[in-house]
Amino acid sequence: MMARLATIIVMLLMSINAYALPDSYKKTLQQNMEIVKNSKTRYIWGAAGTEKDGVLQLDCSGLIFYLYKKSGIPVKRSTAFRMRYGMDGWTGRDVTLDDVDAHDLPFWTWKGSEKTRPFGHVGIFYEGQQSGLLEAMHSSSSKNGVVVQQLRGSLLRDLKAIRRITI
Repeated sequence: MMARLATIIVMLLMSINAYALPDSYKKTLQQNMEIVKNSKTRYIWGAAGTEKDGVLQLDCSGLIFYLYKKSGIPVKRSTAFRMRYGMDGWTGRDVTLDDVDAHDLPFWTWKGSEKTRPFGHVGIFYEGQQSGLLEAMHSSSSKNGVVVQQLRGSLLRDLKAIRRITI
């Protein structure tokens, strides 16, 4: 009986990993993150990668959708809230901060907006090419556009979930 239970558990774990984001997607995703990082960007609510006057326009969930779409990953345009709950093709599983990896999606609920905008902001973990450190890439504000920042201060305080997307 125990051997059979162990076999079932192993098969379940293998099936979860079988649908994790393939390495080919991760490589393309990282390349597209580098391109966005080095591009002129502007935060525009509702924008998902339109270009105007040489400036890439994105909101937070639009940035994630844009990166995934450019990388050939099949998802639909959605909001941070819907991504968090696996809607519109954004299936995955939650991971802890101890288990976070490049390309996982951090979700924030800003202090004071817990009831009105739970999971109102999303980013993507970015692995620095020289440092190898994981930082958060997100479309932060109309002033800053897309930024890559260490996870500290309000980014750490208001972090509510981390999701690993699977396909």
